[in-house]
Amino acid sequence: MGPRTAPARPPRRGDRADGGPLPRGLRADHRRAIRRLLAPNGGGWRVKFRFEVVVSLKEGLLDPQGRTIQDALPTLGWSNVSEARVGKHIELAVESDNEAAAREQVEEMSRRFLSNPVIEDFRILTGKKAAR
Repeated sequence: MGPRTAPARPPRRGDRADGGPLPRGLRADHRRAIRRLLAPNGGGWRVKFRFEVVVSLKEGLLDPQGRTIQDALPTLGWSNVSEARVGKHIELAVESDNEAAAREQVEEMSRRFLSNPVIEDFRILTGKKAAR
């Protein structure tokens, strides 16, 4: 008896940039990685951009959490703190073709979902390009 061989599968469309199949000797996880690298998303290569959104109460509004922290710090030995405010810090990794489009999306997210525009302000700190 000869060695058992798996039946040949018909080539999948889109395995290579030119539509041909990838070599059979490649492991399945390598095939997936190569397909991801060869396939441009949305007409261009997408890059991951990092952003930090800092949401805080508007100036002049009472901040009970910040006030509690401010009052507690001197009793713990830190009497040089004159003001404490509490907010939210949100880190986002956004895939986009360019940084301007990604920042625009983050601004929209912050305005519509991440903050309450009636009582909160937000600021966006632009991150660096993240590795894939």
